[in-house]
Amino acid sequence: MDNEDSKTENTEMQEKVEETTSEKKSSSTTTYFILAIVVLLIGGSAVWAIKNLNKTPEPPVQVIGTETQKPQGPPSIKGQKFSDTNFFDQAVQIYPGVVSESAKAVMNGWTLKTKTLTDGSIQADLIPVGSEATEGDTAHTFILKAGDTLYFVDTNPNDDGPTEDANTRDDMGIVVGADGIVQ
Repeated sequence: MDNEDSKTENTEMQEKVEETTSEKKSSSTTTYFILAIVVLLIGGSAVWAIKNLNKTPEPPVQVIGTETQKPQGPPSIKGQKFSDTNFFDQAVQIYPGVVSESAKAVMNGWTLKTKTLTDGSIQADLIPVGSEATEGDTAHTFILKAGDTLYFVDTNPNDDGPTEDANTRDDMGIVVGADGIVQ
């Protein structure tokens, strides 16, 4: 029996050695796998950094109606035939001529002031009304040449109350030349 016990003991020891060897192989495989992922991440980051090192940053987006930009109409429609734009159906004429009652209703929250300049052109200022003007609202100044027409557009009339415009930043003036093209 001693011989059989010894064989059983040897077999058990061999199984333990094989188990330990298998665990070590699995552990080292996991370690190599993790190391490979880390190397790929570092390499990928380095390649990205090198590619983007000398890129010039994109210019900031300009928002219509801010103090830094006093538009003569939305840049996206400049040079287009006004009647072909999305704004045409919403627009009311505010210069030349007397501002109609319906135009005054659309201009809720704005005042139009005009003056003739020395060269004969007209300076038209759209000014947010005092208490309705919120931070970020500024006057819009337009220079109109002979034959030009100034239209007013409120792209979101749903924010208007009966006597005030809660958000004047969605409103704009558009200058259209005698040829019908947005200036």
